[in-house]
Amino acid sequence: MPSPMLADLGARVRSALAPLTTPLVYRTSDTFTCKAAAVAAAGATSISLTSLPAGLAGVQPGDRINAGSITVSVAVPASGGTIAAIPLSTPLPAQIAAGTTMQLQRDSDIPCRGWFEEAETRIAAGIAYVTGSRIYVVPTDSLPAAPAVNGFIMDAGKLHQIKSVASDPMGALWRLTTV
Repeated sequence: MPSPMLADLGARVRSALAPLTTPLVYRTSDTFTCKAAAVAAAGATSISLTSLPAGLAGVQPGDRINAGSITVSVAVPASGGTIAAIPLSTPLPAQIAAGTTMQLQRDSDIPCRGWFEEAETRIAAGIAYVTGSRIYVVPTDSLPAAPAVNGFIMDAGKLHQIKSVASDPMGALWRLTTV
């Protein structure tokens, strides 16, 4: 935590830079482990999950089961530790036995503001190409918590995976280096 003087200076820096920011989205992806509640036959268009981890109150459209091979199409709340009859966007490709460990992945998008700062580039035939990392700068007050390595920053609809996160000594800005 910066000293009060640095914190005050950081707030002034964020305020001065605010007009330069553009809309960005910070995306996190959480993985929950649960189990198939019952046998689900190949070709089934729904599945039930049990052994839910704390904090998982149901599924949401867009959630992915088992590394994204199955996508949830409708929100279904949990009841009594089970999420029953979850509609799937595509039929199951194979039978799933009761008790099979399942991974549920959920993306969370958090609107924020910031700007693209620089990129590693090369020039070929007079055209500049991005060849490596891109750096985004996000004011710290634009996100509710520190961004994480392996999270994503979305700029103009394109996702960039974060490979490093740094903050300035004032705590005013996050510097996100992406893959």
